[in-house]
Amino acid sequence: MYVLISALGVSKAQGSRWGSLNIGEVLVSQLFANYRKVYATLSNIYLDEPISIDLESLRNDHSFFVGTFNQLLTSLGTTTLTQTTIPPVLNPKYAIYSDAFRAGYKVEPVNVLTSHTANLPPSDKTSLRIIRTDPVTDMELFFKHCLVTVNGFFHQTDFDGEFAYAIDANNSKLKSHQNQIGFLSFLNIGQIESVPITEQMIYKQADESTLSKRTYIKLNKDITNKTVLLVLGGYLLFPDNKSIIQSGEDVFSIDIGKMPFVERYFEGAKYLNYDRLGLPVSDNNIEATNLNDLMSDEVLTKYFTMPQSFFVIVDTPALFTNKVPIKSTGLPGMFIGYKEPIYPLIVSNGRVAEYWKEHEDGQWAVNVYDSYLHNKVLSTIPVAKLTTFSDADVPERTIRNSSGYLLEIGKEF
Repeated sequence: MYVLISALGVSKAQGSRWGSLNIGEVLVSQLFANYRKVYATLSNIYLDEPISIDLESLRNDHSFFVGTFNQLLTSLGTTTLTQTTIPPVLNPKYAIYSDAFRAGYKVEPVNVLTSHTANLPPSDKTSLRIIRTDPVTDMELFFKHCLVTVNGFFHQTDFDGEFAYAIDANNSKLKSHQNQIGFLSFLNIGQIESVPITEQMIYKQADESTLSKRTYIKLNKDITNKTVLLVLGGYLLFPDNKSIIQSGEDVFSIDIGKMPFVERYFEGAKYLNYDRLGLPVSDNNIEATNLNDLMSDEVLTKYFTMPQSFFVIVDTPALFTNKVPIKSTGLPGMFIGYKEPIYPLIVSNGRVAEYWKEHEDGQWAVNVYDSYLHNKVLSTIPVAKLTTFSDADVPERTIRNSSGYLLEIGKEF
């Protein structure tokens, strides 16, 4: 008879972590229904040493077993089981954030369609060229493992054999007059592939539906044993079974009603080029936006296909995320960490805040340019009652210092 010694597994819940499990008295049906993967170490008086099995090897013959896992082991008797190779050992690896300038990278405005030596007006240099020569850095490796943020928003990248490029990123500098640049390295986790979203990839469930109710995007990529993330309007999003769901083999459905979409739209307006959206301008108030216009299929299609909207395919079967608290000082742009910050700092409505850090008196001073959370009038009104609205702040308390957290992104093995 087999006896359970230990078990290691991860549930199917989004973002679940691997860990030790006590599965002996758990119903077998629940194990197969609730866990994505379970490894069990078993002993048997007829075996010289314990064996490890992947519970997936039992699914075909025993998924409908009525009883607990211990009862299943009793029923197996001396049946020969399929052993796994060496059981996996937890060895977490993490994505690491760095400030581009502090890491020694040189960033230069360019137009990707012309020579970098061409004499062009600043307005024509819409992208940023990135390189590091001290130490000499393999920029192809950078391109294949790093996401770039500019003024808090992720941008698509490209590579020409020598330089990496952040597409449309200099437009953010020209619009906001700020130049905060960072990158999120997945080198410890796996190679990444950025997939631009095209109009042909976007569809609705039915002709009478709208993209604002549910948007479907087909990647047309093999994502077997990969993890897919979404950057939408510069915000990094993870499939959460609410706003973003993998609804097919390579299809993802997005419900913008379950995210602070309008607030994020206005937060990005200070830094991103929204001219491409083609939103009509009100004759009475040029700063006003009509909700029906913003949520129209035409505008949302342009929003989903802008340079700050794309999928990221990570070459690892599963990622976990964890929010690591960081203390706000109550002063603008200042936080305190009690461990060295190495993850992206998330503030406001989910925007990244590029930061500089200094070790002082046994703790870390973390400084950012903009950590404000604006109290928008539109946030005080239910979306269902919004018609035309603007970027106006609540008069008596226009802004407050945003709380923040460090976003830990990792894999277990």
